[in-house]
Amino acid sequence: MTPDRAADALALTWPVATHMGIFAAPFALIAVAFGEWRRLGEWTYYVIAGIVIAMIGFFAQYSSEVATQGWSVTASNYPLIAFLTAGAFGGLVY
Repeated sequence: MTPDRAADALALTWPVATHMGIFAAPFALIAVAFGEWRRLGEWTYYVIAGIVIAMIGFFAQYSSEVATQGWSVTASNYPLIAFLTAGAFGGLVY
């Protein structure tokens, strides 16, 4: 990776993280409220909830993409893995 490409990727980090946080916040609030209401203290519930929320975000992103934008699930698993990892770690941290 060239330094220019790395700088471009780093410049996109803040807007993407902000956008994903705004998207996931209502779903996370519902999952946390349900978990606290039902007194679910197991870490597995929150990891699964994070993965489910991440999958909703992935499919929302995937369905809004046009074919000429350069990535697809069949060509690269990176977007799917990135969403799943972020969701699992988010749930684990909570």
